[in-house]
Amino acid sequence: MRISIFSDSFHPYISGVSIAILQQANALVDRGHEVSIVRPRPSRKDKDGPVPDLHPEIRVFDTPITIPHRAFARLRLTFPTFFSTWRKIRGIEPDLIHVHTEFGTGWEGLALARIRRVPLVGTFHTFFAEPEYLQHFPVPNTRWTRNLLWRYSVGFYNRCQTVVTPSQAVYRSLEERGAKCKLVNVSNGIRTPVLRPEEEVRAWRRELGLEGPTFLYVGRVSQEKSLELVLQAFSRVADASPDARLLVIGSGPQEEELRELAAELPHGDRIQLAGAVPNHELLSRNYHRLGDVFVTASTTENQPISLLEAMAFGLPLIGPRAKGIPELILDGENGALVEPKDEASLAEAMQRVLAEPDYRDHLAAGARRLAADHDLGRVAATLEGLYEEAVQSRAVPR
Repeated sequence: MRISIFSDSFHPYISGVSIAILQQANALVDRGHEVSIVRPRPSRKDKDGPVPDLHPEIRVFDTPITIPHRAFARLRLTFPTFFSTWRKIRGIEPDLIHVHTEFGTGWEGLALARIRRVPLVGTFHTFFAEPEYLQHFPVPNTRWTRNLLWRYSVGFYNRCQTVVTPSQAVYRSLEERGAKCKLVNVSNGIRTPVLRPEEEVRAWRRELGLEGPTFLYVGRVSQEKSLELVLQAFSRVADASPDARLLVIGSGPQEEELRELAAELPHGDRIQLAGAVPNHELLSRNYHRLGDVFVTASTTENQPISLLEAMAFGLPLIGPRAKGIPELILDGENGALVEPKDEASLAEAMQRVLAEPDYRDHLAAGARRLAADHDLGRVAATLEGLYEEAVQSRAVPR
C-alpha cells in the first residue's frame, strides 16, 4: 500500500509522538509498503538533512507556512494551505492517509483524504485538554476550556474511519465523550534494542559516577511531567542510601528550574541533568543502562515511549496510578504504582526497590517479559490489517 502520514509532531521536534511515527513508518516499509510523511516545515537552522534513523525510502514533505510554538522548542505550528501539500503528494497517489495529530497538519491530511477520496485513519496520542498541558497554550485553563478542547478533538477524530488508541485510558476517554468512529487499541510499539557489552556499560557508568544504584528518567523536561516531585522524592531516598543517584536525560522549558531545585535540595550533588540525547543515540548507545530503575511522576501520559524503551532494556518501572501508566506498569510484576502527585508514596516505592535487590531483579525480569507484548513488528502487522480493512471498505472522511 501507499501510506501518507500527517503529523504536527515530527523531526526535528522530538517527542514520544514523533518517535512512535518514525518507528512505525520504518516497520511498515520493512513490510513492503510505500510510506511518506508530511510534517510542519522546520526553521532554516533545523532543516539539517536526512531525518536520523528514518528509512531512506520514506519521503518527507513539509507544509509551507509554519510559525514556532512559544513553549516547545523546535515545534512548529502549521497554517493549512492544502493546495501546496496536495501538489507535493499528487504523484504518490496514496491509498490511505493516517493522521497523528488534530491540528494544522492533521487538518491538511483530513482535507486531502476527502479530495482524493481515500480512507482516513487517526491516532490519538496526547491529552492536550488536561490542565498540565493547557498551561503551555494561550487559552484560559478552565473546565469550560477543557470541555471545549475535548469536543474539538472528538469532532476531528470522528471524521476518521478508524482511530488507534495506544492506551485503554484514551479509548475510554474518547468513548465517554461521544466518539462515533471505530476505536482500536494498538500499542505504539518498541524495537528490541541491541545490547552493548556489559563491561563497556560498567566502564561508562564509572566514568559518569553512576556506579551505585541509579534512578533514571528519560523524556521531556517540562511542568506536565512533574519532575520536581521526582527530585524531591529522591532527596528523601538519598538520606538512607548514600550510593543512590538520579539521572535525568532530556531537555525542555523546566530544565533550568530543575537545576536550581537540585542545587537547593539535600544530596543535590547526586542528581545529574544530562540534557537532550537524540533518540537513535539513546537506543544504540544503551543510555537506559546507565540506570537501574526508571521513575516518572507524570499524570498526563497516554502510552509513553520512554516507559516502553525502559521495559525493553529490562528496567523496573515506578510511576503514578494515572491515565495510561497503569496499563504499562503492572504493580508487582514489572514495577510499582504510586499515588499521583504524592511525594511520600513515590519515595517509599523508590526506597523499597533499592532496599530489596531480589524484588528489583523480579521486576526487571517482568519488564523484559512484558516488553514483548509491544514488539514493533506485531504493531506494524496490526496497523497493516487496519489499513487493508479501511482500503477495502472504500470509506472516505465525513
